[in-house]
Amino acid sequence: MNGAYQQLGYVTNDFERAIDLFRKLHELGPFKEMRELTIGARAGQSVTAHFALAFKDATQFEIIQPLDGDCTFYSDVLPDTAFAVRFHHLGHYYPKMKAFQGAKARCADRWPNPVDVTIFDGTYAYFNAREDLGHYLELFSFPPATHFEGVPRYG
Repeated sequence: MNGAYQQLGYVTNDFERAIDLFRKLHELGPFKEMRELTIGARAGQSVTAHFALAFKDATQFEIIQPLDGDCTFYSDVLPDTAFAVRFHHLGHYYPKMKAFQGAKARCADRWPNPVDVTIFDGTYAYFNAREDLGHYLELFSFPPATHFEGVPRYG
């Protein structure tokens, strides 16, 4: 993917069921699944979760099921029982690091930055915009040959 795009990030407590729901609702095929992936989280902590990615046109859907570690960053919007899918973040991909750094500086002027991680030869940062927007903002910049390569595309 060469250009910028938007990502809609959701959390769930049932990975397979959420993927099935999104496939039906948005007429998607299989997602790229990354199971039991451990990534950086808040304040040097880590989280292990299942992650799934798929594109519908220029929108990327991300489904996350937190499993272990600093899970409350994702799971605090999920009920203790019963299946749920909840909107978590609006993500924006920046293909150029300079644009990512500029957007990150603008967001940092307004919102707390609880997650700022370098991984997979790239970087991502979350900003807590929940009070203003009702959700987190995620900014990320990765080279093309990363885990985002091979994410299925559907039109």
